Amino acid sequence: MNIIENALNLAYSSHKGQFRKGNNLSPVKLPYICHPIDVANLLYKWGVKDENMIAAAFLHDVLEDTETTAQQIIDCTNNIVSYYVENLTHDPKLSKQEYLDSFETKPIEIFLIKLADRICNVKDFTISSPKYALEYAKKASKLYYRIFYMQQTQPDIIMKYAPNISKDLNLQSLYLLAYRDWE
Repeated sequence: MNIIENALNLAYSSHKGQFRKGNNLSPVKLPYICHPIDVANLLYKWGVKDENMIAAAFLHDVLEDTETTAQQIIDCTNNIVSYYVENLTHDPKLSKQEYLDSFETKPIEIFLIKLADRICNVKDFTISSPKYALEYAKKASKLYYRIFYMQQTQPDIIMKYAPNISKDLNLQSLYLLAYRDWE
């Protein structure tokens, strides 16, 4: 097995029995594993080819939401994946806003995983709680600003890590603008 399969298997077993919160509008309770799969899939859609990033996307919530340890991540994948996941995990010493703001200076790999996570959450919230979706998206405005700024000033980095991101993020920003105008 490769690290992506190992990460998916660890994420699946770690999140077993957990369900996504807040979907009041649907009688279907989605298994939590759907979320990390969505995040990894979005990175893949953006053209991310780094298997450490994809593996970390599958595991991005395990340290925060399960009993899984960093050592288990290392044993299952490698030190790089564990480093990414540890940096994606909310430090309880920080407020949620301080935590989000910290991604302004984190390495591009970690930043892109967090951005994908945030976008997937916004998409999920548009179904379960449309008003909260906009509030949630606004809290991450610095994440959006960083990627738009990087597209203008460092397009070579964006092309290296996520060559297809521009098209997808333009659609996301148009959606957010349309939603704001609708409210």
